[in-house]
Amino acid sequence: MTIGKQVTCEKNACRSCVHKLFCGMIILVIIARNHALCRMLGNGVVMPLFFSNVFVNENPHRKNTMSVLLIIVLVGVSAFSVADTIPHADIPITGDAVPGLEALEQELLEMRATWGFPGIAVGIDLPGNISYRRGFGYADVAAKDPVVPNAVFRIASVSKPFTACAIHLLAEQGKLDLDQPILQIVPTLFPSSDSMEDPRCQKITPRHLLMHAGGWDRQCHDDTALRTTFFRTARKLKLEERPATIDELLQVRLRTKLDLQPGTRYAYSNLGYVLLGRIIEEVTKEPYAQFIQENVLTPCAIQSMCLAGTHRNERQEGEVIYHDYPGAHAVQSLWPNEAPVPFPYGGIHMHILAPALGWTATTDDLLCFAKALFGPAPSPLPLPDDYRTLFTQRPPAPIDIGEDTWYAPGGWRIRQTDSGRIIWHMGTMPGTTALLLIRPDGIRCAALINTRPKDFRTFNPKLLDLFTRFSPPDVSSE
Repeated sequence: MTIGKQVTCEKNACRSCVHKLFCGMIILVIIARNHALCRMLGNGVVMPLFFSNVFVNENPHRKNTMSVLLIIVLVGVSAFSVADTIPHADIPITGDAVPGLEALEQELLEMRATWGFPGIAVGIDLPGNISYRRGFGYADVAAKDPVVPNAVFRIASVSKPFTACAIHLLAEQGKLDLDQPILQIVPTLFPSSDSMEDPRCQKITPRHLLMHAGGWDRQCHDDTALRTTFFRTARKLKLEERPATIDELLQVRLRTKLDLQPGTRYAYSNLGYVLLGRIIEEVTKEPYAQFIQENVLTPCAIQSMCLAGTHRNERQEGEVIYHDYPGAHAVQSLWPNEAPVPFPYGGIHMHILAPALGWTATTDDLLCFAKALFGPAPSPLPLPDDYRTLFTQRPPAPIDIGEDTWYAPGGWRIRQTDSGRIIWHMGTMPGTTALLLIRPDGIRCAALINTRPKDFRTFNPKLLDLFTRFSPPDVSSE
């Protein structure tokens, strides 16, 4: 009986150990998803915490059994940890590498792993006429289609410098006065003076709009991509079958109170750039996209840019799929009869918002534009001789508050550094992150991503910093 009890106890003990080991396996696999803990596992810091109580006072038979199981666990966890700590090991990378940019690529891959974006296209124009064009990750996660260097992406607010450039072209041609009240340029959008809720609207000028100083502050309305304005307009005009048109949207907004005195403070506004697009149409008597195509894109040898579609079935050839961040909820569609939609497809009216955020492009398109504006060769665009100064100058007081970073009348953000001025614009909206950058050393960078991370306000500065500080290859000996 004693032997039987001993065998039973031994079996129970083994079962208990196996149970502990199995539970430890599960916990380890979960913990292994944390990169820091994976390193601790590899260094022998965490593993003893799980297995020390399994081997204490064990007899040799149990130790041998547990040793075999432990080896299996260690091998399994090690394989899992390596794959997870190097999650970019099996992602597709397209395009040709450039010697000397290995550190940049490694940081890009680590950033992708940390922030979880599906894919990114990168273009860089380097000294010595070296062009770097590569794609990392997936254009379509479900289909496992890789991002190729010439993939088409929405560029979000990187659309704004194109609109600003068109406005300055019209000013140079004498067709538009940047300091003329917009009431006099597009009078049909304004109510009569006796019914105008805020007379300050009569003071808004194109120059104010270029610098985001028209008097609207989107922070006051939670107006992401003008969604609040769209829904308010639909209610006011009792639109039950369709979204508001651009004129309906602007007419309603111009009949409501401003948030700020025009020309007194910078406050980022998509509405202001939508209004600039409408001004272009009024002055030229052409559709906005047609004027941009003929007068901005074609002279810059840009051929693949066009307005973005709102819905997934409106994608262009070669355009990526846009993914919201993991766990993002569907949103109310701007189309009244549609069911809730993924934010990137139906949550933003791309055509109406085109002057502010509605273009698509490749990294090569963006770099062609940057080269046309900031050289070093003369611009193919008929701009004033001092346009580079004009496009980067500080706004006048009181808009300029003396900070190191400002939004210039050319539609660019400018940062003054010890090594010179950084010129850039970022674009971000659900499904999209975009960056176009001109560094003080003349290097031009473009990056396009087919998602917007949940914590994009932290991510965006990190992306900008990466491309601002990377060291270019040494071409002095070539």
